[in-house]
Amino acid sequence: MPYVLDIEEWVNITTVPTNKVISQINEFITLVEKVTGKRIMIYTNESSYNKYVKGNYDKNDIWICSFSKKQTISKQWTFWQHSHNVKFDCATGWIDINTFNGNRSEWNKYLSR
Repeated sequence: MPYVLDIEEWVNITTVPTNKVISQINEFITLVEKVTGKRIMIYTNESSYNKYVKGNYDKNDIWICSFSKKQTISKQWTFWQHSHNVKFDCATGWIDINTFNGNRSEWNKYLSR
């Protein structure tokens, strides 16, 4: 799996100007991708996607968190977290449910990158 940068404000609304946050994200992504030689995946919710990610990181895979029945972001997503409150007998606590945007063959190819 790739390295993932979580870009969300959620309850941590910032007073830093949007362009400054985008600049800091760019610096981080550039550094990590240079050091690791691997592209960073971006995990984000819809509002942070629209504020910080949209139009800025077209080469990066997106892992979108949205609890709507259908995805509404303009970029094709790689993973979609559509729930964070599922229970399974094999685990304590709540489980996140994510979907990969592809079939089994595409999943195997994705894992071998």
